[in-house]
Amino acid sequence: MNDDRDIDRLLHEEGARWRSAVAVDRDVADVPFHAGSVHRLIRPTFVAVGSVGVLAAVIVVMVGLRFSALIGPSDDPIAGTQGAGTQPPGSTPQPIDTPWPAVDTSPYVNVVYPGDRVVATGTLATHKGKLYLCPALLLAITGGIGCMGNPLVLVWPTADWDGSSARVEGYWDGESITATTMTGVPPIRLPRPVIPCDPPVGGWPGLATSEAGESAALALQAEVDRHPERYLGLWAASTPDAEGETSNRAAVVGTVDDIQSVTTELVALYPFNLCVVSSDFSAADLLPVVDELEALDYPWQVNLEAQVGRVEVWATALSPAMAEALVRFPDKVVVHTTLRLASSPPIDPEEPLLRVIVAVNSDPINFGGVYLERGGARDGELVIQYVGSNAGRAAVEARITPGLAVRWEKVEYSRGELLRIAREISDLRLAGVFGVSSGTSRNRVIVMVGPSGSVAEVSQVLAPKYGDAVVVEFSADVPVVLPAFESPTP
Repeated sequence: MNDDRDIDRLLHEEGARWRSAVAVDRDVADVPFHAGSVHRLIRPTFVAVGSVGVLAAVIVVMVGLRFSALIGPSDDPIAGTQGAGTQPPGSTPQPIDTPWPAVDTSPYVNVVYPGDRVVATGTLATHKGKLYLCPALLLAITGGIGCMGNPLVLVWPTADWDGSSARVEGYWDGESITATTMTGVPPIRLPRPVIPCDPPVGGWPGLATSEAGESAALALQAEVDRHPERYLGLWAASTPDAEGETSNRAAVVGTVDDIQSVTTELVALYPFNLCVVSSDFSAADLLPVVDELEALDYPWQVNLEAQVGRVEVWATALSPAMAEALVRFPDKVVVHTTLRLASSPPIDPEEPLLRVIVAVNSDPINFGGVYLERGGARDGELVIQYVGSNAGRAAVEARITPGLAVRWEKVEYSRGELLRIAREISDLRLAGVFGVSSGTSRNRVIVMVGPSGSVAEVSQVLAPKYGDAVVVEFSADVPVVLPAFESPTP
């Protein structure tokens, strides 16, 4: 995996090659608004898969400006369809719709467990027998392929979809999607941010040019960076004409102060096209959220996105713990997840059981285990063993299909405790012990002793430390383990 310096170098090298090969008109994006203290740069996630060709129709040129990796309208039925429009002066910047739904106030919205059927849309790329999906913009540069915002997702089985946009549906195992269907969809388009202001009285003053414009841009950026309690941030935007071509460009500043007074102050620093908009939050309001979420060290990317006016979180999927961390900031965070639960009916008739089993086993702190009752009046019931106050129940109940027979059973030991004990006992390699099991309906670690060992001796070793958490039993049915290779001796 490349470090940040390598990623920056690769992006700039590829950007230089792209600009030299494609005619690009000068844009306000060329003005050096830098990634200052108020901004967190979205860095692409790279898989080092060698040198590959350009797989995306567009390569983002990052030349120092704080870039917003937002995706625009798409014809994909599961994608957002509302485009960004021009907003009146003083309005709050609105998020551009993306193919990822924003997180709800419910703690478990968008939570995806291993074993769930999921759907994702994006660009597919193959390399060395592996197929990857990027839900946003796929970059292909020397040294690897990268994904703006979200991580690349491994897709199995490999198919000839190199460089194609597709809707992938299948099963999530926690690291990759085993696809059941892949359907071609129109490519996701990446629009420029739209100027959220009407032209000022007398018209726009004009674009920043030459050294004077560059100095003014740096002064504007410095002013925004110096006062995070006053400003949200700074970004570049443009206005399209009827044909979709760029008709004008401007620098946009979000502020929590009075728009008119801020505009008067900033025009003195930057006497060019400038749009000041009202923000719900300042950078000082949002940066502590960024710091707190980053400190949790979950598998997500977090940044303050000035254009959206919120903290953006990018993740492949949300765990219950991640969702609970986010729900504390319902008005300050926008979440983008690669995977969503598939809405089509399950293919496997055992899937309702699998969903609950995987959900329980993924939380070894709050649960002891799960098993299927066999025989008797409760034959076929799925028994969920929980510990303590059953803190994880809500997350599991969200996975239970209506009509599924479930019984909740309070137990003494969590699955995590039993697994730890089982590992410790296995490491002891006690004489005569041929099996150590932690996943039992008895909520105990079962230690099996064969004819070559002694139940009494093994119990004497284990009881002082583990007490009734361990049950030692005798069995004459010792499994025969065959060698994985032929022995050189008869």
